Amino acid sequence: MPKKEIVDYLQKYLNQYSLEQLKNELLKQGYEKNEIEEAASLLKNKPTNTSQFTQSDLTTFDEKTKETIIASIIGLVIAQLLIFFGDFLIGKEALFSGIWTLVYAVIAGAVAGFLIAKLYTPLMDFISTNISFLLPLTNTFFKFLFVPAVIAALILLIFSLFAGAAIFALGAGLGGSVGGVLGGLLGGSFILSTSWTIFITLLARFIYAKFMTYKVGKYYKDYK
Repeated sequence: MPKKEIVDYLQKYLNQYSLEQLKNELLKQGYEKNEIEEAASLLKNKPTNTSQFTQSDLTTFDEKTKETIIASIIGLVIAQLLIFFGDFLIGKEALFSGIWTLVYAVIAGAVAGFLIAKLYTPLMDFISTNISFLLPLTNTFFKFLFVPAVIAALILLIFSLFAGAAIFALGAGLGGSVGGVLGGLLGGSFILSTSWTIFITLLARFIYAKFMTYKVGKYYKDYK
């Protein structure tokens, strides 16, 4: 029969750390390896309620939530400033609007950090249980944050290619060769501008995801 304190410890922190991390911590605390493995095997064979989400989960403001919100604010400020200066270089943003970028980043970063802290585990439990074919795309904290941005970027890129082609075709249809040249310039400009925005946005989201993983990834376990 495994020691109750080991089982209680694993149950308490399993939503915040991986099982291997918890085993290593228990070894450091002086517990025997066979005792730890016995408790771990009991948890693996015992149904848990880790995927259940209650109202109290939303109202609990623990250390994980606090650190995630702070990291999210800092990470999103860095990401949004990068996007802002990328847009500024191609004339899509005025310099004075940078203050609104900062305000947005702070507010959105706080909201995103709170939602990540509260919803990562139930969302990943749902994916791993019900739509496991998506698991390879989201089975780490970094992928969970970055892969959706990649998917959105691909959709936007396809849209921009179709829109650019449509502008070219419209110009050619209305004005012959001259209209075709004008349409080609406008369509090409639209595609290049959108591609630049996609590149900068992906770079910013990559930095945000990496920063979040570095600062608070210890709280968010990987899924196999």
